[in-house]
Amino acid sequence: MGGRVFVSVDQEGDRGLRVEFLFSPALIAKIREVPGRRWDPKQGVWFVPLREAGIRGLELAFGRSLRIGRRSIGEAPRRARHESVPELETLRQELRARKYSSRTVRSYLYYNRILIDFCGRTPDQIRLEDLQTFFFFLGARYRISASTLGVVQSAIRFLYHQLLGREDLKRMPGRPKKGRRLPWILSLREVREIIQKTENRKHGALLALVYSAGLRVSEVVRLQRPDIDLDRGQLRVSGGKGRKDRYSLLSSRAAELLRLYIEEEKPERWLFPGQTRGRHLSIRSAQKIFEQARDRAGIAKQVSIHSLRHAFATHLLENGIDIRYIQTLLGHESSRTTEIYTHVSNIKLRQIPNPLDIDI
Repeated sequence: MGGRVFVSVDQEGDRGLRVEFLFSPALIAKIREVPGRRWDPKQGVWFVPLREAGIRGLELAFGRSLRIGRRSIGEAPRRARHESVPELETLRQELRARKYSSRTVRSYLYYNRILIDFCGRTPDQIRLEDLQTFFFFLGARYRISASTLGVVQSAIRFLYHQLLGREDLKRMPGRPKKGRRLPWILSLREVREIIQKTENRKHGALLALVYSAGLRVSEVVRLQRPDIDLDRGQLRVSGGKGRKDRYSLLSSRAAELLRLYIEEEKPERWLFPGQTRGRHLSIRSAQKIFEQARDRAGIAKQVSIHSLRHAFATHLLENGIDIRYIQTLLGHESSRTTEIYTHVSNIKLRQIPNPLDIDI
Protein backbone atom coordinates (compact mmCIF):
# COMPACT_ATOMS: atom_id res chain seq x y z
CA MET A 1 0.00 0.00 0.00
CA GLY A 2 2.96 2.34 0.49
CA GLY A 3 1.85 3.78 3.82
CA ARG A 4 -0.07 3.06 7.00
CA VAL A 5 -3.76 4.00 7.13
CA PHE A 6 -5.37 5.01 10.42
CA VAL A 7 -9.15 4.67 10.54
CA SER A 8 -11.40 5.50 13.46
CA VAL A 9 -15.17 5.61 13.82
CA ASP A 10 -16.56 9.12 13.87
CA GLN A 11 -18.49 9.97 17.02
CA GLU A 12 -20.87 12.51 15.43
CA GLY A 13 -23.73 10.17 14.60
CA ASP A 14 -24.05 8.60 11.17
CA ARG A 15 -21.10 10.28 9.39
CA GLY A 16 -19.37 6.91 9.18
CA LEU A 17 -15.72 5.89 9.23
CA ARG A 18 -13.18 8.65 9.66
CA VAL A 19 -10.14 7.85 7.48
CA GLU A 20 -6.80 9.54 8.16
CA PHE A 21 -3.40 8.91 6.61
CA LEU A 22 -0.17 10.73 5.93
CA PHE A 23 -0.38 12.70 2.71
CA SER A 24 0.36 10.58 -0.34
CA PRO A 25 -0.95 11.00 -3.91
CA ALA A 26 -1.07 7.19 -4.21
CA LEU A 27 -3.22 6.83 -1.07
CA ILE A 28 -5.50 9.66 -2.16
CA ALA A 29 -6.03 7.87 -5.48
CA LYS A 30 -6.98 4.72 -3.54
CA ILE A 31 -9.47 6.43 -1.23
CA ARG A 32 -11.17 7.95 -4.28
CA GLU A 33 -12.00 4.41 -5.40
CA VAL A 34 -14.15 3.80 -2.31
CA PRO A 35 -17.92 4.21 -2.93
CA GLY A 36 -19.49 7.08 -1.02
CA ARG A 37 -16.18 8.50 0.25
CA ARG A 38 -16.33 12.19 1.15
CA TRP A 39 -13.59 14.71 1.94
CA ASP A 40 -14.19 17.05 4.88
CA PRO A 41 -12.01 20.15 4.21
CA LYS A 42 -12.74 21.63 7.66
CA GLN A 43 -11.35 18.63 9.56
CA GLY A 44 -8.92 17.57 6.84
CA VAL A 45 -10.08 13.94 6.84
CA TRP A 46 -12.06 11.50 4.69
CA PHE A 47 -15.36 9.92 5.67
CA VAL A 48 -16.67 6.60 4.35
CA PRO A 49 -20.26 5.42 4.96
CA LEU A 50 -20.47 2.84 7.75
CA ARG A 51 -22.14 0.17 5.67
CA GLU A 52 -21.10 -2.96 3.85
CA ALA A 53 -20.29 -1.23 0.52
CA GLY A 54 -18.06 1.34 2.26
CA ILE A 55 -16.21 -1.21 4.37
CA ARG A 56 -15.77 -3.53 1.41
CA GLY A 57 -14.49 -0.61 -0.66
CA LEU A 58 -11.87 0.20 1.97
CA GLU A 59 -10.75 -3.42 2.09
CA LEU A 60 -10.45 -3.63 -1.69
CA ALA A 61 -8.58 -0.31 -1.93
CA PHE A 62 -6.17 -0.73 0.99
CA GLY A 63 -6.02 -4.47 1.65
CA ARG A 64 -7.16 -6.72 4.46
CA SER A 65 -4.64 -5.14 6.85
CA LEU A 66 -6.84 -2.06 7.16
CA ARG A 67 -7.60 -1.23 10.78
CA ILE A 68 -10.16 0.70 12.75
CA GLY A 69 -8.12 2.14 15.59
CA ARG A 70 -5.87 -0.78 16.51
CA ARG A 71 -8.31 -3.57 15.62
CA SER A 72 -9.59 -5.44 12.56
CA ILE A 73 -12.18 -3.70 10.41
CA GLY A 74 -14.61 -6.54 11.02
CA GLU A 75 -14.72 -5.99 14.78
CA ALA A 76 -17.32 -3.88 16.53
CA PRO A 77 -16.28 -0.22 16.41
CA ARG A 78 -15.46 1.71 19.55
CA ARG A 79 -13.85 5.02 20.41
CA ALA A 80 -10.15 4.99 19.48
CA ARG A 81 -8.00 4.93 22.63
CA HIS A 82 -5.85 7.91 21.71
CA GLU A 83 -8.84 10.20 21.15
CA SER A 84 -9.35 10.45 24.93
CA VAL A 85 -5.71 11.31 25.71
CA PRO A 86 -5.87 14.41 27.96
CA GLU A 87 -2.51 15.72 26.68
CA LEU A 88 -4.02 16.16 23.22
CA GLU A 89 -6.88 18.22 24.58
CA THR A 90 -4.33 20.34 26.47
CA LEU A 91 -2.43 20.76 23.21
CA ARG A 92 -5.60 21.86 21.42
CA GLN A 93 -6.46 24.44 24.08
CA GLU A 94 -2.92 25.85 24.23
CA LEU A 95 -2.69 26.23 20.44
CA ARG A 96 -6.01 28.03 20.32
CA ALA A 97 -5.06 30.26 23.26
CA ARG A 98 -1.91 31.29 21.37
CA LYS A 99 -4.02 32.12 18.29
CA TYR A 100 -2.49 29.49 16.03
CA SER A 101 -4.38 29.04 12.78
CA SER A 102 -7.01 26.30 12.56
CA ARG A 103 -4.86 24.56 9.95
CA THR A 104 -1.86 24.45 12.32
CA VAL A 105 -4.06 23.19 15.15
CA ARG A 106 -5.33 20.33 12.97
CA SER A 107 -1.82 19.45 11.78
CA TYR A 108 -0.27 19.43 15.27
CA LEU A 109 -3.07 17.30 16.70
CA TYR A 110 -3.00 14.96 13.70
CA TYR A 111 0.73 14.21 13.82
CA ASN A 112 0.74 13.75 17.58
CA ARG A 113 -2.20 11.35 17.31
CA ILE A 114 -0.31 9.35 14.68
CA LEU A 115 2.79 9.19 16.91
CA ILE A 116 0.71 7.84 19.81
CA ASP A 117 -0.95 5.24 17.59
CA PHE A 118 2.37 4.26 15.98
CA CYS A 119 4.08 3.74 19.34
CA GLY A 120 1.08 2.17 21.08
CA ARG A 121 1.93 4.17 24.21
CA THR A 122 0.55 7.11 26.14
CA PRO A 123 2.57 10.38 25.90
CA ASP A 124 4.21 9.87 29.29
CA GLN A 125 5.44 6.43 28.15
CA ILE A 126 6.93 7.49 24.81
CA ARG A 127 10.73 7.22 24.77
CA LEU A 128 13.48 8.71 22.62
CA GLU A 129 13.88 5.35 20.86
CA ASP A 130 10.19 5.50 19.86
CA LEU A 131 10.69 8.91 18.27
CA GLN A 132 13.77 7.75 16.37
CA THR A 133 11.91 4.72 14.99
CA PHE A 134 8.89 6.87 14.12
CA PHE A 135 10.96 9.37 12.12
CA PHE A 136 12.89 6.59 10.43
CA PHE A 137 9.66 5.07 9.14
CA LEU A 138 8.30 8.43 8.02
CA GLY A 139 11.43 9.43 6.13
CA ALA A 140 12.90 6.16 4.90
CA ARG A 141 9.93 3.87 4.40
CA TYR A 142 7.04 6.23 3.69
CA ARG A 143 9.27 8.84 2.00
CA ILE A 144 7.60 11.86 3.60
CA SER A 145 9.04 15.10 2.22
CA ALA A 146 11.58 17.15 4.19
CA SER A 147 9.12 20.02 4.63
CA THR A 148 6.42 17.72 6.02
CA LEU A 149 8.92 16.09 8.38
CA GLY A 150 9.74 19.57 9.64
CA VAL A 151 6.07 20.14 10.46
CA VAL A 152 5.90 16.78 12.25
CA GLN A 153 8.92 17.71 14.36
CA SER A 154 7.45 21.11 15.23
CA ALA A 155 4.19 19.45 16.30
CA ILE A 156 5.95 16.92 18.53
CA ARG A 157 8.36 19.47 19.99
CA PHE A 158 5.47 21.77 20.92
CA LEU A 159 3.69 19.06 22.90
CA TYR A 160 6.61 17.26 24.51
CA HIS A 161 9.06 20.13 25.05
CA GLN A 162 6.94 23.23 25.59
CA LEU A 163 3.88 21.71 27.26
CA LEU A 164 5.10 18.52 28.94
CA GLY A 165 8.69 19.59 29.66
CA ARG A 166 10.16 16.26 28.54
CA GLU A 167 13.89 16.97 28.87
CA ASP A 168 14.70 13.37 27.93
CA LEU A 169 13.29 13.92 24.44
CA LYS A 170 15.45 16.93 23.58
CA ARG A 171 17.72 14.78 21.44
CA MET A 172 14.98 14.37 18.89
CA PRO A 173 16.33 13.66 15.38
CA GLY A 174 17.57 16.85 13.71
CA ARG A 175 15.54 18.59 11.05
CA PRO A 176 16.01 16.98 7.64
CA LYS A 177 18.08 18.82 5.07
CA LYS A 178 15.96 20.40 2.38
CA GLY A 179 16.94 20.40 -1.24
CA ARG A 180 16.45 23.53 -3.29
CA ARG A 181 13.79 22.93 -5.88
CA LEU A 182 13.07 25.84 -8.18
CA PRO A 183 9.44 26.43 -9.17
CA TRP A 184 8.22 26.17 -12.74
CA ILE A 185 7.56 29.68 -14.05
CA LEU A 186 4.73 30.52 -16.42
CA SER A 187 5.35 33.13 -19.09
CA LEU A 188 2.98 36.10 -19.38
CA ARG A 189 1.53 34.56 -22.54
CA GLU A 190 0.82 31.30 -20.70
CA VAL A 191 -0.80 33.15 -17.79
CA ARG A 192 -3.14 34.99 -20.17
CA GLU A 193 -4.00 31.78 -22.02
CA ILE A 194 -4.91 30.05 -18.75
CA ILE A 195 -7.18 32.94 -17.69
CA GLN A 196 -8.83 33.00 -21.12
CA LYS A 197 -9.53 29.24 -20.98
CA THR A 198 -11.70 29.45 -17.86
CA GLU A 199 -15.34 28.40 -18.08
CA ASN A 200 -16.98 31.61 -16.84
CA ARG A 201 -16.34 35.12 -15.53
CA LYS A 202 -16.15 33.98 -11.92
CA HIS A 203 -13.32 31.59 -12.68
CA GLY A 204 -11.51 34.09 -14.90
CA ALA A 205 -11.76 36.82 -12.25
CA LEU A 206 -10.45 34.46 -9.56
CA LEU A 207 -7.34 33.42 -11.51
CA ALA A 208 -6.70 36.98 -12.65
CA LEU A 209 -6.73 38.15 -9.03
CA VAL A 210 -4.34 35.39 -7.94
CA TYR A 211 -1.84 36.48 -10.60
CA SER A 212 -2.28 40.27 -10.53
CA ALA A 213 -1.99 40.45 -6.72
CA GLY A 214 0.33 37.49 -6.08
CA LEU A 215 -2.17 35.80 -3.77
CA ARG A 216 -2.03 32.46 -2.05
CA VAL A 217 -5.00 30.24 -2.88
CA SER A 218 -6.13 30.39 0.77
CA GLU A 219 -6.19 34.18 0.49
CA VAL A 220 -8.14 34.52 -2.75
CA VAL A 221 -11.00 32.24 -1.65
CA ARG A 222 -11.47 34.32 1.54
CA LEU A 223 -11.67 37.69 -0.16
CA GLN A 224 -14.73 39.79 0.70
CA ARG A 225 -16.37 42.59 -1.27
CA PRO A 226 -14.85 45.43 0.86
CA ASP A 227 -11.34 44.04 0.25
CA ILE A 228 -11.44 45.29 -3.37
CA ASP A 229 -10.73 48.98 -4.00
CA LEU A 230 -11.38 49.48 -7.71
CA ASP A 231 -10.79 53.26 -7.53
CA ARG A 232 -7.27 52.95 -6.08
CA GLY A 233 -6.40 49.76 -7.93
CA GLN A 234 -5.63 48.00 -4.66
CA LEU A 235 -6.58 44.78 -2.96
CA ARG A 236 -6.52 44.19 0.78
CA VAL A 237 -5.52 40.77 2.12
CA SER A 238 -6.95 40.31 5.61
CA GLY A 239 -5.48 37.66 7.90
CA GLY A 240 -2.91 36.29 5.50
CA LYS A 241 -0.20 33.82 6.49
CA GLY A 242 0.95 34.60 10.02
CA ARG A 243 -2.35 36.43 10.66
CA LYS A 244 -0.99 39.52 8.90
CA ASP A 245 -2.86 42.04 6.75
CA ARG A 246 -1.33 43.63 3.66
CA TYR A 247 -2.18 45.49 0.47
CA SER A 248 -1.33 44.29 -3.00
CA LEU A 249 -1.78 45.38 -6.60
CA LEU A 250 -4.95 45.14 -8.66
CA SER A 251 -4.42 45.41 -12.40
CA SER A 252 -6.93 47.25 -14.60
CA ARG A 253 -7.56 44.05 -16.60
CA ALA A 254 -8.27 42.04 -13.45
CA ALA A 255 -10.46 44.87 -12.17
CA GLU A 256 -12.51 44.83 -15.38
CA LEU A 257 -13.00 41.04 -15.18
CA LEU A 258 -14.00 41.45 -11.55
CA ARG A 259 -16.47 44.27 -12.33
CA LEU A 260 -18.22 42.20 -15.01
CA TYR A 261 -18.36 39.20 -12.69
CA ILE A 262 -19.83 41.23 -9.80
CA GLU A 263 -22.47 42.78 -12.08
CA GLU A 264 -23.45 39.36 -13.35
CA GLU A 265 -23.33 37.23 -10.18
CA LYS A 266 -23.84 39.89 -7.47
CA PRO A 267 -21.92 38.06 -4.71
CA GLU A 268 -22.80 39.10 -1.18
CA ARG A 269 -20.36 38.59 1.71
CA TRP A 270 -17.72 36.43 0.02
CA LEU A 271 -16.31 37.61 -3.29
CA PHE A 272 -16.19 33.98 -4.46
CA PRO A 273 -18.95 32.06 -2.65
CA GLY A 274 -19.01 28.28 -2.58
CA GLN A 275 -21.89 25.91 -3.22
CA THR A 276 -22.90 25.91 0.45
CA ARG A 277 -24.80 29.07 1.32
CA GLY A 278 -22.79 31.41 3.52
CA ARG A 279 -19.47 29.64 2.82
CA HIS A 280 -16.65 30.80 0.58
CA LEU A 281 -15.26 28.75 -2.30
CA SER A 282 -13.09 25.88 -1.07
CA ILE A 283 -9.36 25.76 -1.73
CA ARG A 284 -9.75 22.50 -3.62
CA SER A 285 -12.39 24.04 -5.90
CA ALA A 286 -10.04 26.93 -6.73
CA GLN A 287 -7.26 24.46 -7.49
CA LYS A 288 -9.56 22.54 -9.82
CA ILE A 289 -10.50 25.75 -11.65
CA PHE A 290 -6.83 26.34 -12.40
CA GLU A 291 -6.11 22.74 -13.36
CA GLN A 292 -8.98 22.61 -15.83
CA ALA A 293 -7.98 25.93 -17.42
CA ARG A 294 -4.33 24.83 -17.57
CA ASP A 295 -5.26 21.62 -19.35
CA ARG A 296 -7.47 23.47 -21.84
CA ALA A 297 -4.59 25.85 -22.56
CA GLY A 298 -2.31 22.88 -23.26
CA ILE A 299 0.32 23.90 -20.68
CA ALA A 300 2.71 20.98 -20.17
CA LYS A 301 4.68 22.53 -17.28
CA GLN A 302 4.19 21.03 -13.83
CA VAL A 303 2.31 24.02 -12.44
CA SER A 304 -0.49 24.58 -9.93
CA ILE A 305 -2.56 27.62 -8.98
CA HIS A 306 0.33 28.67 -6.69
CA SER A 307 2.45 29.02 -9.85
CA LEU A 308 0.48 32.18 -10.66
CA ARG A 309 1.90 33.73 -7.48
CA HIS A 310 5.40 32.61 -8.52
CA ALA A 311 4.87 34.11 -11.98
CA PHE A 312 3.68 37.42 -10.47
CA ALA A 313 6.85 37.78 -8.39
CA THR A 314 9.19 36.68 -11.18
CA HIS A 315 7.65 38.98 -13.79
CA LEU A 316 7.87 41.95 -11.39
CA LEU A 317 11.54 41.21 -10.78
CA GLU A 318 12.22 40.91 -14.51
CA ASN A 319 10.58 44.31 -15.01
CA GLY A 320 13.01 45.96 -12.62
CA ILE A 321 10.90 46.15 -9.44
CA ASP A 322 13.02 46.18 -6.28
CA ILE A 323 12.89 42.87 -4.42
CA ARG A 324 11.96 44.65 -1.18
CA TYR A 325 8.70 45.87 -2.74
CA ILE A 326 8.01 42.36 -4.04
CA GLN A 327 8.58 41.01 -0.53
CA THR A 328 5.95 43.41 0.80
CA LEU A 329 3.42 42.57 -1.92
CA LEU A 330 3.83 38.84 -1.31
CA GLY A 331 3.66 39.15 2.48
CA HIS A 332 6.98 37.43 3.08
CA GLU A 333 8.37 37.92 6.57
CA SER A 334 11.95 37.35 5.42
CA SER A 335 13.63 38.65 2.27
CA ARG A 336 15.38 35.27 1.99
CA THR A 337 12.06 33.72 1.01
CA THR A 338 11.63 36.24 -1.79
CA GLU A 339 15.18 35.78 -3.04
CA ILE A 340 14.26 32.45 -4.63
CA TYR A 341 12.88 34.46 -7.55
CA THR A 342 16.34 35.78 -8.34
CA HIS A 343 17.22 32.18 -9.24
CA VAL A 344 14.34 31.74 -11.70
CA SER A 345 14.38 35.19 -13.31
CA ASN A 346 16.01 35.14 -16.73
CA ILE A 347 16.49 38.91 -17.12
CA LYS A 348 20.26 38.60 -16.70
CA LEU A 349 20.50 35.28 -18.51
CA ARG A 350 18.99 36.79 -21.64
CA GLN A 351 21.81 39.31 -21.75
CA ILE A 352 24.44 36.55 -22.01
CA PRO A 353 25.23 35.76 -25.66
CA ASN A 354 24.91 32.08 -26.45
CA PRO A 355 28.13 30.75 -28.07
CA LEU A 356 26.09 29.04 -30.78
CA ASP A 357 24.70 32.40 -31.88
CA ILE A 358 28.07 34.15 -32.08
CA ASP A 359 29.42 34.67 -35.60
CA ILE A 360 32.93 33.28 -36.07
